[in-house]
Amino acid sequence: MSPDSDNKTLSESESCVSGAGNVPVLSGCEVRGATPVPVDKYHADAEIAIGSIDLNTVWAWIAGLRMRLKIKNDLGRKATRADLTSIDTWMKVQEVEQQKDLNNPSTLD
Repeated sequence: MSPDSDNKTLSESESCVSGAGNVPVLSGCEVRGATPVPVDKYHADAEIAIGSIDLNTVWAWIAGLRMRLKIKNDLGRKATRADLTSIDTWMKVQEVEQQKDLNNPSTLD
């Protein structure tokens, strides 16, 4: 890159890479210095990331169901969205669970 090129701006058509063939690409023309990426080439990292996102989404959904069930069983009412994030609700659930533990001592001794 020459020192004079700092003051010059390239048009979008000049900054895009041409001759990509029939492969669909994300051009990157709108971002200076971006490199075109072929859409049809998948990398293992991307597949692992998508799998991880899917796994975490299912795990969060299951955890939400478990929390709702715990509130319903311990407090005897349907859980709302506010209940899932309220510290007061979880303190009540913990108190009920502690009372259950005191009333039903373990026989595994």
